[in-house]
Formats: sequence, C-alpha cells, structure tokens
Amino acid sequence: MKEKEKKLEGKGQTHICMAVHNWFNLFTLPTILLLAFRDLWYWSTDTYTQTFVISYFIIDFFWILAGQQWVVKDPASVLLHHAATIVLLVVSTFREEYKPFWSSFAMIEVNTVLLLALRSGKLEAWLGPIASIFHTAFLLSWFPLRWGCPLYTLGALVSFWFESGHDKVHLTLMIVCSLLLLHMQVKWSAKLLNGQIRTMVSHGL
Repeated sequence: MKEKEKKLEGKGQTHICMAVHNWFNLFTLPTILLLAFRDLWYWSTDTYTQTFVISYFIIDFFWILAGQQWVVKDPASVLLHHAATIVLLVVSTFREEYKPFWSSFAMIEVNTVLLLALRSGKLEAWLGPIASIFHTAFLLSWFPLRWGCPLYTLGALVSFWFESGHDKVHLTLMIVCSLLLLHMQVKWSAKLLNGQIRTMVSHGL
C-alpha cells in the first residue's frame, strides 16, 4: 500500500510540475509571438527582443534539465531543440541581415500555444463546444507551421550561403541548427500521427 501511495504521490507531483511549466510557456510564448510578428513585418529586430527571447530559451532549457520527466514527457528531445534554438539565436546576432530569421522560426510557437491551451484542460470549461475549434486549428496548423517555417528559413539561409559577401561559418552553424530543428519537427510529427491513428483505432474509426 505504501508503494502504491508513493507512486500516486509521485504522479501528482509530476502533474503539478508539468502544469506549472505549461502555464509558464502559455503566458510567455504569446509575448514572443507578438515580437516575432512585429519583426517579420519590419524584417528587423532589436537587442532587447533578442535578449528576451534568448533568455526565455535558456531559462526553459535549465528548467527542463533540472526537472526532466517531471516537466516534459521527452526531455532529451526538447533539450536538443532548445540547444539548437539558442545557438541559432546567438549566431544570428552576429550579422544584421541574419537577426530577423528567428521570427520566421518562432511562428512554430503558434501551434505550441494551441497545444498548451489544449493540455491545460481549461478550454472546455471556459468555451464549451467552441473548444473543439482549438483542436481543429492545432491539427490543421501542425504541418504548415512545424514543417513550413523551418523549410522556409533553411531555404533562405542556403541561398545566402551561395551568395558572395556572407559569413560562411555563421551561416553553416545556422543551417546545421535549422536542420536539427527540422529533424525534431519530423520526429514529433511521427509521434502525433501515431497518436492520432491510435485514437481513431480505439474509437473504432
């Protein structure tokens, strides 16, 4: 009985840790998205924005590193994603024309915000039947955002690489990081499809 109680207590603590981490992201990511939309519109950025975005990913990286499965289900994958993102962000600050590229990658987080909103379990209580719209928007935006944004950025960086006058070292680092981030999106897409197929099978569809 004691072992069972300990397991239940551990699950409860894990749920709380994940919930706190989800709400932290649910409040922070929309701010990052607003900054990203602004930077995309003007195709420029500033030091304060870069510092804020890099700080967020560093804080979240060490949070997940410390919390592991208590915070996210697949810490290794998220840590690799964050490490690649931090390197991409930092390297992009070295050249003025590379700085706004972070904002095209950040559009992925629109889908992440939808995912976090669904995970919160509050949508149905707050919105009732309208909450299903969020689930549909999440599924429909997955591939356009999670594949489209990395592919667009990757294509732009590769075209820069073949132009004269660009720093090949910085661009190569950014291209490698972009490939890593695209790889993570493909991996998570496979998990999503697997989960959706299992759901359909379990419901007899």
